[in-house]
Amino acid sequence: MIIAGAGGLGTQLFEDIKKDQLPDIAFWSEHPTRYSFIAEHYPILDNDEALSHHFHEVSASFILCVGGKPQLRKQLCERLIKLGGILTTYISPYSRISPYGTSFGRGTLILNQVNVEPSVIMGEGCLLN
Repeated sequence: MIIAGAGGLGTQLFEDIKKDQLPDIAFWSEHPTRYSFIAEHYPILDNDEALSHHFHEVSASFILCVGGKPQLRKQLCERLIKLGGILTTYISPYSRISPYGTSFGRGTLILNQVNVEPSVIMGEGCLLN
């Protein structure tokens, strides 16, 4: 699985995936990360060729783990899909999600320590932090 983003949100997700020892994880960022501990534990891919190779040879799943303007997030998501990626939902096991009337769109990212109350409906690519 690719974690698309090695910045602030990536550091928060890092804690969960490290604890859960998820397999075949690599980060992707076109910009050098200032968080060296990520690179100490996981590869950081920095170009489309390496990303496409990972999608086709290791795992096509990716989590969109970048903040910013929704349009930029959407453009990045479309780019990764064109390279062979599949947008994947990730809900931290360290969050509390009500099972009553709650639904999530494809590619939802819920980071740790988030509370989701009953009857919350989230669309595609939703980010809760």
